Amino acid sequence: MSGAAPNPSPIVVELDGAVAVLGGFPVLAGADLRIDRGEIVLLQGPNGAGKTSLLRLCAGLLPLERGTGTVFGLDLVSQRTAIRPRVGLLGHHNGLYRDLTVAQNVEFWGSTVGATEQEIGAAMARLGVGDRLADVLVAKLSAGQKRRTALACLVARRAELWLLDEPH
Repeated sequence: MSGAAPNPSPIVVELDGAVAVLGGFPVLAGADLRIDRGEIVLLQGPNGAGKTSLLRLCAGLLPLERGTGTVFGLDLVSQRTAIRPRVGLLGHHNGLYRDLTVAQNVEFWGSTVGATEQEIGAAMARLGVGDRLADVLVAKLSAGQKRRTALACLVARRAELWLLDEPH
């Protein structure tokens, strides 16, 4: 069957003996992980166990020192920057601009991938920040409203892999 697009790999994240170092200190040592398309994975562990470091590695924000790793088949060493647009990391800092409104923040992050006005509106509606909160400055939002706004930004950015650090 010519012209048919190949099926995407079912493997989204694959790490084998992954080691990440930050400031000369190993923040992740020998991690093995495989996540297939459609899976939801919960990372649990005590503070300092490397959960955030693992998420940052998978987002292409932390370099892989040793071992091997891929995200969407892209190498975490040589193709790290190509991974970033496909991944949405919502960490301790939400990436929102406090001096912009909810709508302006979602529009900004959506614009990085060419999201349409309809996609941006749908993302805001889906996360419950579209109507009465759209024109409110982020600085005036509650913690929960900020989190929902940040999630709306991930939706508008069309992130294929969501990495949520302490999502609750």
